Amino acid sequence: MGIEYINKNSENSLDWTVAATLRKLADDIDTGKLSYNKCFVCLLDDTNDEYATGYRMAGMRGREALTLLDINKSDLMNAILGLPSAFD
Repeated sequence: MGIEYINKNSENSLDWTVAATLRKLADDIDTGKLSYNKCFVCLLDDTNDEYATGYRMAGMRGREALTLLDINKSDLMNAILGLPSAFD
């Protein structure tokens, strides 16, 4: 499948808020537009140049989350460089 941006209607993720992104994702899953049964969400608050990180995950074990992060990191790097997904 390759990388799939949550905000496909925007060329720039900076146009979206965190809440709007999560609502859109939830709506797409609830309506069957997207079909996922597990998730890992990375969180960052960089207000005032201080970095607070966090995460939320659903339906996953820690080792599954680490594998998912590795796959998505590779796919994102390829997408930024204009290369195909290494996992398709």
